Amino acid sequence: MKNAFSSSAQRLGGVVAVALLLAGCGGGGGGEPAATPSIPLATAFANFVNAQPSYQIAFSGTATTPTGQELPFTGSGFVTETTTASTFEGIPALRKTMTESGQFVLLGNTYPVAATSSSYFDTNYAPIGSVSADGYCVVTDHHPLPATAQPGHNSIWFSSTCYSDATRLVRVGSASTSWVLEPESDSTARFKTIVNTTDNLGATGVSTLTVRVSNLGQVTRLEESGTLSQDGVTLNYTGSYR
Repeated sequence: MKNAFSSSAQRLGGVVAVALLLAGCGGGGGGEPAATPSIPLATAFANFVNAQPSYQIAFSGTATTPTGQELPFTGSGFVTETTTASTFEGIPALRKTMTESGQFVLLGNTYPVAATSSSYFDTNYAPIGSVSADGYCVVTDHHPLPATAQPGHNSIWFSSTCYSDATRLVRVGSASTSWVLEPESDSTARFKTIVNTTDNLGATGVSTLTVRVSNLGQVTRLEESGTLSQDGVTLNYTGSYR
């Protein structure tokens, strides 16, 4: 239950654990409007799936404990992406795997981060599922991206049901993903994917991944942000890619 190609849920899970531990022991303009470009959205997303970049991410935020204590944290990591031929639920698929290593700092202490997740797409680049430490998620409803779109366009994209593993015996939650295209320049726009998650224990989250998309279908990661509530701890975070 995560944003596509984002390992934030796993990365920030360690912050939740540390914040709970610390809480338990008492630690303490204007201008001319830009022209409206026509964005080849479906092609851009196919390029995004096939790309295999490596990049750095820096993030920061605040963890609010059940007692109301606010604990600021910062962190950084290095991410690699690979895309390979695979299968998912018996269907030929592309598997995009993200592997992250890094650290976060909370109250002067440094903690390691390690996360791996895989997203699966059919031969038409439609999302069909994902696998991570958070669970085994299967797409249950999908609305294809348009061939072209302009800033201001938006839609529900897909919904997923998540299980503890591939046997699908234990349902652990659900996720809903939508998208919006926002203006940036006369040749680029910002494509945002927004994921709302809920699990069976009452944890909720919303995360937004923002990428720049050009009128030639080129894609550049920019930032992510979100809120995660779990075990009485609420995390608010932002991250930037470089």
